[in-house]
Amino acid sequence: MTCGGHEDHHHDGKSAGGRECEHRHEGDSEHGYEHDHAHDHHDHSHDHEGDHHHDHGGVEPARAGEAPSRCTSPEHGHEHGHGHEHGHVHRGLNEIRRMISDASLPSRVKDRSIRAFELLAQAEGAVHGKLPEEVHFHEVGAWDSIADVVGSFLAVELLNVDKIVSAPVNLGSGTVCCAHGRMPVPAPATAKLVQGLPVYSAGIPCERTTPTGALILRVLVDSYGPLPAGKIVAEGIGHGDAEPGDPNYLRAVLIEEDAGNSAHELYTTGQVAVLETNLDDLNPQDWPPVVEKLFAAGALDVFLTQLLMKKGRPGIRLTCVARPSDRQRLGEIILQEINTLGVRWRLENRMTLRRGCETFQSSLGPVGVKRAYWGDELLRWSFEFEDVKRLAAEKGLSTGEVRRRLALEFIPGQNE
Repeated sequence: MTCGGHEDHHHDGKSAGGRECEHRHEGDSEHGYEHDHAHDHHDHSHDHEGDHHHDHGGVEPARAGEAPSRCTSPEHGHEHGHGHEHGHVHRGLNEIRRMISDASLPSRVKDRSIRAFELLAQAEGAVHGKLPEEVHFHEVGAWDSIADVVGSFLAVELLNVDKIVSAPVNLGSGTVCCAHGRMPVPAPATAKLVQGLPVYSAGIPCERTTPTGALILRVLVDSYGPLPAGKIVAEGIGHGDAEPGDPNYLRAVLIEEDAGNSAHELYTTGQVAVLETNLDDLNPQDWPPVVEKLFAAGALDVFLTQLLMKKGRPGIRLTCVARPSDRQRLGEIILQEINTLGVRWRLENRMTLRRGCETFQSSLGPVGVKRAYWGDELLRWSFEFEDVKRLAAEKGLSTGEVRRRLALEFIPGQNE
């Protein structure tokens, strides 16, 4: 199914997550929505009747519409994200990394959450002229904002959302009060995070896309496009506390896509951006940090290929595969991080299988199981390596032995 949603609310709502759904936000909400649908259907999507939706079937992306947002009131001299944790909490990137790494969460949720805060640290660092590790978060470092980010990714994971498409993002207008005083909308960090995304400004002057909302869009959204056709099977509505002047609510609608829609086909098609550059003078030890940074910034895949360049010199080709919306950001990282004078890029078509990830409770402990489907048929599966590595360390076993024991216990179709 496909999910889409409609968000007509300010930043004080609550966030849940979506099965492969598309939700669309048409207002100012940063939290989320309630899903009034069963969680065992994978081919679902929820529509937020606005501009943002996730897509389940791993095929037709969902649309994530207007990102969450917050509008400030004249009485508020200081905006605290959602207003729940009002103490001046200034957490750094390393502390948040540790908090997320130590939490009992699926591996992909941890990866997405850490990546989100790394993106935020890069954005804040660029604004303040600091390294990402030197940045201390204000509003987004508060517990409730951390819960917004991590909770959104967990909800998407629990509902098996594997593709999200968004409509253009409404940034809002006017000014907003934050830890650094009154700022024009969009806030500096938000402006950095939405670079390369289709944006616009409409409605009553207020902040309609916050840094938290921009983070969630940046990490989760695969592409931008229309809501897939289908049948509405359920909906959920959540109301925010703020009264910015526009309706402040979010509606999530679960949609079962038409039989002829891509969610029911054998695989999905789409486009990715491919960025490449060739180098023959970079210290090999400098490549791994570059690769890690590209993954942290949203790359879908990064790999290195050995080359024989002019005059017989050995060289390396860096290839980065990304969502088209992330092309500019990743290209800038390549230009800044390595000694190259240019980056080539192109759009390529691709075919992808529908994918999912479930948690298997083994005798060694919980482990994520990644699955690939040919239509509705399970084609192949594999254990999440980070979970295998964790179990190996906990039990004093090799990763190979952990895989062997897990394979003896796991029976596809029976252990879910």
